[in-house]
Formats: sequence, structure tokens, C-alpha cells
Amino acid sequence: MQALENWAGALLQRLSPVEQQRLALNVARQLRRSQQKNMRAQQGPDGTAWELRKTPAKTLRGTKTGPMMRGLAAAKYLRAQATPSEATVSFADRVQRIARVHHYGETDAVNHPDPPQYDYPARPLLGISDADLQAITQLLMKHLQG
Repeated sequence: MQALENWAGALLQRLSPVEQQRLALNVARQLRRSQQKNMRAQQGPDGTAWELRKTPAKTLRGTKTGPMMRGLAAAKYLRAQATPSEATVSFADRVQRIARVHHYGETDAVNHPDPPQYDYPARPLLGISDADLQAITQLLMKHLQG
């Protein structure tokens, strides 16, 4: 990322602050789409599959089935924001704790009436892959050319 910033930094300084913010927002949106795609595919930014969800005990009511993190991938929780100097993809305040627990593999209480503690495996949610860097570079080139 630093090499991309060094390469494009001087060119980006020539843009007005409004253009810089517009470009940064486009970059943030591109990254958000990439992160959403990874979450829907149940994989980390580097393409490695997430560890599968633990099979719940038969006695638990309301156990979850289906893909993990599908709610977190929604645009209302996964925010793309920008200023003239930075593009940011982050989780909304109310879901940051859940995202952090899963991203880093922390211990947390299970969503249950009498919650046991569970050591969640690390399931990386956010990150920048080589494909993301290529997409950002193409987006920058397109913007600077036209």
C-alpha cells in the first residue's frame, strides 16, 4: 500500500480537495465491495476459507445455520467513508465488537439465554489483497486519465 501511495501521492496532490474526496470515496466503495464479496464467499481477504461454524448441541433453540457474517456484510454495517486524505472501510459502532471477536478470534459469550463463553476462531473480515491493490491502481489511473 505504501508503494501505491508513494507512486500516486504527487499526482493526487494536484487534484482539488473535492476531487480527492470523491476519488477516496470511490476507492472505499471498491474496497467495501471486495470485503462483502469475501464475506459472502466465507473467506478471508487472502482467499483462505474460514473455519466452519461449530455444530450446535441439539438442545439449543434458535441455533444459527447458513453463511456466517451475512448481516455484517450489509452496507448499513460495513461503512465506506472518505476524506480528501483517506479512504476507510469499517464496521458501524453497534457491530464493531462482534466483528472484532470474529476477526481476531477472541473469547466471547454465545448469544443464548444462559450464555457460555466460547473461543471463536479467527475469521479475518477486513484486509487488502493483491487483487484489491490492482483494482485501486486501475481506479486511480482511470480517474487521473479522464
